[in-house]
Amino acid sequence: MLLLALSYALFFRIGPHSSFLTVALPVMVVNGIGTAATFPALNMSAVTGVPDRDQGLAGALLNTFMQIGGAVVLALVTAVVEAGQQTNRGDPLAGYDLGTGVIVATLLVGLGAALLIRHRPDSRDH
Repeated sequence: MLLLALSYALFFRIGPHSSFLTVALPVMVVNGIGTAATFPALNMSAVTGVPDRDQGLAGALLNTFMQIGGAVVLALVTAVVEAGQQTNRGDPLAGYDLGTGVIVATLLVGLGAALLIRHRPDSRDH
């Protein structure tokens, strides 16, 4: 998830004269590596400790919540970018920094939540 956050943070370098090779390509490469590392781990975490008969349900719930979360964050980022463009119509990139910040912050909050859940004491240890 840290790689995903980094990939989106690389978008902060975008400007009117940015090139594909110096901005977009590094974002795509780091994002691909982050995605490849994150999604299998999420799927494995979702089904770990779940009885065999409920594995499909656990996987389906994960995917459902990922879709819902993605839709909510997309709506939020779109609203933030649109608000930025409405306030500064002369700048084609107005609002994109703040929208990108929302994505990076969301990923870091998710990473923090995952770390807190991972390191919580197991009630069976007491």
